[in-house]
Amino acid sequence: MGVIVAVENSFEEEGTIPKPSENDAFADRCVEIVRRSRGTRVWVIGNEPNDVHSRPKGETITPELFAKCYNICRRAIRGVAGHENDWVIPGPVGPFINDTQYVGNSTGDWVRYFSDLLSYILMQRTADAIALHTFSFSQESSVISQEEKFPAPFDQNHRGFRAYRDFLKCHSYGTSRVASSYYRNTH
Repeated sequence: MGVIVAVENSFEEEGTIPKPSENDAFADRCVEIVRRSRGTRVWVIGNEPNDVHSRPKGETITPELFAKCYNICRRAIRGVAGHENDWVIPGPVGPFINDTQYVGNSTGDWVRYFSDLLSYILMQRTADAIALHTFSFSQESSVISQEEKFPAPFDQNHRGFRAYRDFLKCHSYGTSRVASSYYRNTH
């Protein structure tokens, strides 16, 4: 057992990650958090970057911009003595949120966002694990096994807890160990 620390730039209009020009300063703040957090070895950078409420001063966070910030933070965290092998995880994508459209994803598909994010991060082979957010739309336990899908244009995506399957289809590298909702990269 251990502690997982989620590091966000802000919960307000400053965004879950900062504007790109402020990535280095954010990475420096991450380093200070790491130095003050004794015993912690797992860090999640950002949260639901595809959600309009996570944007720094309204600026869209594309998968490429999020990956750049994540990689800067990961290098900085792993540069701290004693934290060279820590898991640094990109924050989970918000399921069922189609706020972020960009070239190649005109509908804002959250699964496509996640796939694109992993592609950018894995170009530098830097994902230690992945984080997933999924949930049901009811408190009834029976809904966990429902296979319901969204209407077009999201008709390939599960509605509810089974969305984790859609996200894991994007997971193109091997997994061998599960820690909560995190999957360890074996490469």
